[in-house]
Amino acid sequence: MSIKHIFFYFLLVFASLKLFSEYEENKIHWRDLPQTSSLDYMNLSIKNLQLLKKPFEEYHKLQKDCLDTLPKRIAQIEYINSIIELCKSQKLQDLPQIHLLQNISSSKYFYLKKLQNIYQEKSYEKLDAYHNDLSSLKDRDMQVLFLRNDRLFSLKRKEYWGNFWWESLDPCHRQLSPYLQKWEEEKTNKPSTPHFFLWLENQYIPNNIPRNSYLNKIEAQKHQYLIINGLMCNTQTLIPLQSESNTRYILSISLNKQIYIAKSTSNIWHSSFTQGKALLSAAVISVSNGKLELFSVESGHYFPTLQNAYQTLSFFKNSMLQFENPLSVTYYHKGKQFLAHVFENDFTSYESFYLALLKDQKLKEVSNCEF
Repeated sequence: MSIKHIFFYFLLVFASLKLFSEYEENKIHWRDLPQTSSLDYMNLSIKNLQLLKKPFEEYHKLQKDCLDTLPKRIAQIEYINSIIELCKSQKLQDLPQIHLLQNISSSKYFYLKKLQNIYQEKSYEKLDAYHNDLSSLKDRDMQVLFLRNDRLFSLKRKEYWGNFWWESLDPCHRQLSPYLQKWEEEKTNKPSTPHFFLWLENQYIPNNIPRNSYLNKIEAQKHQYLIINGLMCNTQTLIPLQSESNTRYILSISLNKQIYIAKSTSNIWHSSFTQGKALLSAAVISVSNGKLELFSVESGHYFPTLQNAYQTLSFFKNSMLQFENPLSVTYYHKGKQFLAHVFENDFTSYESFYLALLKDQKLKEVSNCEF
């Protein structure tokens, strides 16, 4: 085996392990199966290469943006996976390459199955009912935040973003606004353009596109908090929350008043805990030994208002959560973020809270760009 082949072999080992961990975490992925020409460069044994080439060729002959061929593509990947299982026993040195192919084909299989379910259930026609569902709302007097479905141009991101209903529908929960805009333009010029997710099958979408992790109930429970003796405590460990310095913590409160708090990451957003459903609160906070010290009125997915901030802080006050006095509050106004300090006696009413925020002596600009 040449040095070039040895290098490629270890590269495949690394890629296989990386993809396997990603597959285990996300289960599904939109990346498509490699073309048959790519198999030639994978340093597979002749026998395995012969077994794999024909099924891969047949798969890539199927039209990708057609609903009628979607079941055929799924069936062909199932067949490919059975061939891959057979290849595992053929040649030990092929295992890294075979595992890589298996991870790609399996994650694509689950992705296509999700797509098939979307079209069978016509889920795209049920988005309005899903995102406006208030059946779990306990207190009808409380203001509700609905997941945004508009599209705005972000100076920070240098692109359009939003359309979060589509993000919730997407099997991988990607932020697809730029693609949606392009699809809408094509659909206007050519009405026969396939439905959005089928159309995406022929578009290049990089692996590093922003994605949202929609947590299941067990995953979300790890981030549930409750107020015990005036302190914000994790429901599983009962330990008061201690925010790490220079780390953003996002807060979401569901319609049934469940409190969720988690470190802000590239794939954990305010909509992660309730899978895009309406909320009572969405904010960024800092907590010291269970005591609230910063409340930031911000969420790109929900656009909370100052009224909503007051509602949330009043809910915490009524639940006996301890605050710093004064409490630091940041909020956005005309594309800029400001910092104010709110004292205990400023929470007697929304009017007093609002006036406290607007007092010149308390106002300090901390950012000149929208979140």
